[in-house]
Amino acid sequence: MNKIIVAVVVIFAILFSFGGSEIYKNDISNRLIIQGIGIDKEDDGGYTVTLQAINTSTYSASVQESGSEETVKIYKVHGDTVYTAIKSVVSFEGKIPLYSQNRVIVIGKATALGGIEGVIDFFARDAHNGPSVYVALAENRADEILEAKNSGEVIADSIDDTIEAAQYNTGIFKLELYELVNRYRDSEACFAMPVLSLEEAEGQKIVQIKETALFCNAKLKSTLNGDETSMLNFLCGRVYNGEFSYKTDENEKVAMSIVNCNVYRTVKILDGTPHYTVKIKLSTDVAEIYNGIEKSLDRQRLEELSQYAENYLKTESEKLLSKLYEGEVCDAPGYSRLIFQKYPSVYRDNEENLNALMAKSRYSVEVEVKIRRVGHEFVKTL
Repeated sequence: MNKIIVAVVVIFAILFSFGGSEIYKNDISNRLIIQGIGIDKEDDGGYTVTLQAINTSTYSASVQESGSEETVKIYKVHGDTVYTAIKSVVSFEGKIPLYSQNRVIVIGKATALGGIEGVIDFFARDAHNGPSVYVALAENRADEILEAKNSGEVIADSIDDTIEAAQYNTGIFKLELYELVNRYRDSEACFAMPVLSLEEAEGQKIVQIKETALFCNAKLKSTLNGDETSMLNFLCGRVYNGEFSYKTDENEKVAMSIVNCNVYRTVKILDGTPHYTVKIKLSTDVAEIYNGIEKSLDRQRLEELSQYAENYLKTESEKLLSKLYEGEVCDAPGYSRLIFQKYPSVYRDNEENLNALMAKSRYSVEVEVKIRRVGHEFVKTL
C-alpha cells in the first residue's frame, strides 16, 4: 500500500514540475478572449482582421470602481491570410487568441465580392471555433461594424443579439458556421446570410438587419429585402414565431401572429426533372385588423381571413422560388440536399453542375393556415 502511495506522489510531482509552465500559459489572464471577428480584404490582396476581445483587466476591483477602462478592446491586424493576421496579435499583445467564446464572424463586402472560400477555410479547420458562431455580411466594411460604439463602449453583445432576433422576426435570416461549412459540400456553394448595417439614432449607433445576402459559388450575388427574407425562412422551415401581414380584397390590412409553423419538403425525380412539393402548415392568432373592428369575426369571416393568408404565402413564396431558380440559379434554400438524401445517384451524376439540374426544377407550394384566436369580443352597449 505504501509503495502505491509513493508512486502516486511521484507521478503528481512529475506532472506539476513539467506541466506548471503549460498551466500558466493557459491561464485565462494570458488568453485573448475573442467576442467578434471582422474580415476585410484589402487592395494588396491581404486581409485586415478586426478583433473584439474582452478586456480582462476590467475584472480587477479597482478598475471596475473607477470605470477607467472599457470592457471590450479592439485589435486591428493585417496579414496575407486570416490565420496569419490573427496570430500576429500575439507579437504585440503577448496573449494567445481564444476562439471558443467568439459570437460572430462579420465579413466585409469587398471580401464577399471576391469570394469567401479562403476566409471560411480557417474557421472550418480550427477545432477551437464553435460551430454555432453566427456569420454575417457587413453592408460595407466589417471593421465599421465591430468598431462602432454606443455610449462610449464598443458594441459587443448587441451584434449577435440582433441576429438572434430571427427567432421572433421572420424578416431576419440566421446563419451559423456549421451550416455554412456544410454548404461547401455542394459544388455551387449557395447560401444566404444576414446583412449588418449601422444606423444612428439620438446620437447612438445601432446595428440593424434590413437585408439578406445571397451567395453563389461562395461569392456575393444579390440581396433579398425583408419580405423576401420572410418567404425564404418559410421555404427553409425556419419560422418559429413572428408575424406576417397581408391585404384582403377590401384593402383591409390584416396582421397575423405566428403560434406554430411546420414545413414539409419533398422531392421526386420525374423524367430527370426534380419536382418539389413544399407544404407550410401554420397556426396563427389574429393580431390586428385595420378598420376591421366593426365587423364580426364569425366562422365565415375567419375562413376568409385564412384563405387570404394562404393565398398570400403561396403567391409570395412561389415568386421567390422563381427568382432563385430561374436564370442564374442560387439554391439558398438548399433544396439540392433533398436530392442528395433521396436520390444519391442522381446527385452524383449532376454534382459538377447542380445549377443546371436545379434550373429545370418544378415547384408546388401548399399552405394551410388555421386561426387559433381572434382576441376579445367587442359588444356595443346602449
